[in-house]
Amino acid sequence: MSVLNRVRRRNVVLAILLAAVAVLASTMFSSQSVGATPIPLPSKTLTIVDSATTAKCVITPKGTVATGIEVKLSAQAQPTSATGYDINIYTRVHCWIVDPNDGVTVLASYRPYAHSATLAAVGKLFTLPTRSDYILCGQVLTRFEDGTFLWSSKACD
Repeated sequence: MSVLNRVRRRNVVLAILLAAVAVLASTMFSSQSVGATPIPLPSKTLTIVDSATTAKCVITPKGTVATGIEVKLSAQAQPTSATGYDINIYTRVHCWIVDPNDGVTVLASYRPYAHSATLAAVGKLFTLPTRSDYILCGQVLTRFEDGTFLWSSKACD
């Protein structure tokens, strides 16, 4: 084989390798792969504050599925003041997602609780119909060491 043929063959192999590297790099660094569906929902946080407890309900989109969008509905809570750590003995956060089309239909509901003054961040996955927005609502129940209860006002956003 002549030197010229070896050089040509080497140049063709290098060109093919370079093209393959370019395709791999563009696939790795592109923001969205071909055929992927963008998540139509931004994360949303609702903070509920009353005299005893401060809580949060959070919607986090996880991805799209054939039947809609998968979201994580999370809740967490802690006493509003330092004395709450001594007198709050039970905390329940109720978070729910309402369909914005009618403002009434509950699409998902989650009610985690703890036999303590705090509720660590916990969540549950739900599949919802695809929408660009949802109404996030929440309410907190606190039980005190003297046996009394306090329900916060319902809040929605």
